[in-house]
Amino acid sequence: MRLQLADDLGRGYSFCVLQISRIALALLMVAMLAACTKIALPPQITMSEVEPSGRAARPSDCNMPVLRAVPMTDYREVAIIEGLGNRFVEEKDVLPLVIAKGCETGADALVINDSRAQTSENMTGYYINAIAIVYGKKHRTVEQRTR
Repeated sequence: MRLQLADDLGRGYSFCVLQISRIALALLMVAMLAACTKIALPPQITMSEVEPSGRAARPSDCNMPVLRAVPMTDYREVAIIEGLGNRFVEEKDVLPLVIAKGCETGADALVINDSRAQTSENMTGYYINAIAIVYGKKHRTVEQRTR
């Protein structure tokens, strides 16, 4: 009878070790899978108004031209728009959100000043700096008179 007890005890011990090793292996596989996934936060878009555009906001999916150089015609700068995405995104991921913000200003086009992936102390990710412009002559500014 004693021999049978020792036999059962040994089988129970090996069964417990086998279960623990299976659980540990499953947890290790889940941890490795989680380490391989990318966490993609949405790009952050900021806008600073330079001057009022004098135009109504357009829908966020408007067809806005994107220029890589300033136009040869008269124009006014109405807003500075910056977009910053995380290090896993590219221009094609950030630019549509910059365009949507440009549509909100009522601008005619966007001029891209800077579009690059960067890693620095202050920012890491894909960065776009654009100017929203409206075609036409600049408005006259009111001059302050002195006595």
